[in-house]
Amino acid sequence: MNQVFMLYMLGYCAIKDLLTKKLEVWAVTLFFFQGVICIYIGDGPGIFSVIAGALSGAVMIIASIITRGAVGIGDGVIVLITGMFLGIRQNMELLIVALLLCAVTSLVFITVFRKNRRYEIPFIPFLLVSYIIIEA
Repeated sequence: MNQVFMLYMLGYCAIKDLLTKKLEVWAVTLFFFQGVICIYIGDGPGIFSVIAGALSGAVMIIASIITRGAVGIGDGVIVLITGMFLGIRQNMELLIVALLLCAVTSLVFITVFRKNRRYEIPFIPFLLVSYIIIEA
């Protein structure tokens, strides 16, 4: 059930990120509380893995603050929440695959479409594709 919910929420957030480059607070809040419920009922990774997984998102949030938004704060929040569902190991896998997909896409945008390095690409769709790859 958690996989279906996570796929749905990542899908919804990916579409919103693509269309508006913003996330809706209600969706992120619902996603967060579902993660808390999963932790409470014990239907996920252990508490230490959950905390470590959430810390990866916290690092992204701090990077967003330090870089003044070069890394989206919403991306960090979503990675924090996926860490609650997946734990540190799977969340790192999710993040690494998403970053690799994003890097390849960025390379295509720069070389084929002649975009400059300041061109913004929404990151949550890469998290969605990464989740599908990892869970397949």
